[in-house]
Amino acid sequence: MKIGAAALVALQIAIRLGAQPPDHALTKLRGLHLPEVPGRMPLIYSPAAEQQALRLQKALQAAHGWYQKRLHLRLPLTLAVLDGETFAKVTSIPMPFSYANPGLVLLPSSLEDMTSLRPPGVDFALTSEAVAFHEAGHIFANSLRIDGGGFVNELVANIFMAAYIRAARPDLQFLLRGPFATAMKPRYTSGADLVYLRAGVGVDNYFWFQSRLHVLADFCLKSGSFASIIERTQLAFPGGRQYMLPIGDTIARLDDLFPGFRARAGELGGPSTIRPITPAACQPQSTTGQDPGQQVMVLRNNTPDPLVLTDSDGDTAQVKPGFWARFDVTSGAPVRLPDGTCLVVRDEPGLAIIEKLQPTQR
Repeated sequence: MKIGAAALVALQIAIRLGAQPPDHALTKLRGLHLPEVPGRMPLIYSPAAEQQALRLQKALQAAHGWYQKRLHLRLPLTLAVLDGETFAKVTSIPMPFSYANPGLVLLPSSLEDMTSLRPPGVDFALTSEAVAFHEAGHIFANSLRIDGGGFVNELVANIFMAAYIRAARPDLQFLLRGPFATAMKPRYTSGADLVYLRAGVGVDNYFWFQSRLHVLADFCLKSGSFASIIERTQLAFPGGRQYMLPIGDTIARLDDLFPGFRARAGELGGPSTIRPITPAACQPQSTTGQDPGQQVMVLRNNTPDPLVLTDSDGDTAQVKPGFWARFDVTSGAPVRLPDGTCLVVRDEPGLAIIEKLQPTQR
């Protein structure tokens, strides 16, 4: 395991940029020589998804124009609608995605194929349109430099979606009642889990989170006009943060913005449900002759100093004070802290919250 080259997420900005720059995603798309439809919102699509793509382009163009008019903001946007095989060639993210600068919304041609959830009365073709509105919301929020971390950024994208649905798409209001949230018993339930693991919670669990956030976004819209809510959120969660808010502080700030939010959020505002891991004496990794595989370790540094982590190969990574980071580590392998203790993740993601180091060993 090379911790220095691991999948490190030290800051989630308002748009989910993934592991590659947006121009690279567009370059990849155009390198596939797919059909394109020019216009004020260019469309790139897989040939087998043509009819679905044209329908989504029409729906997203309308929402995009509505956002621009309400916010007095003009943003270029490209839409890509791809079959599963082509989607995987462009991004490793297993769900709809968006890129900023330039704006790109990347949608699967069949949203239904991505989840096993089948809530009664849910039309997946219509749901794909709502997802497009959500992804465009990420791009607008990024342009406005709204950045409260993953939980807030997903909520804000859903506020965009819910506002447009309320204004222009009554046929999609069923989503604002949270049907996906009642279709499963989730493994992860805290907003902190969504921040730390993102798609790593699993696709179905991710749908559960988004469905809960649809309901909360609709609740937020009761506190004023869409434009005023976005302006207030922009002031409360400005970009360029010098630290990362814990979920409790995030919920408190949202409750100030939208009175009653904390009660509505329920378990989403609770502590992380990721398996906790604590520093302990370092032990050699057990060897069985089998590849132990990779696992996710999340570390939040609540100490006043940077934390330097060292893996068994001697590779290092640093987490700044007040920040968290996510690493891909070897399952069962010790990761050493500066005080000589170690963290070990085994058969599922682990979360270490470091409040202080052993003072006698620093």
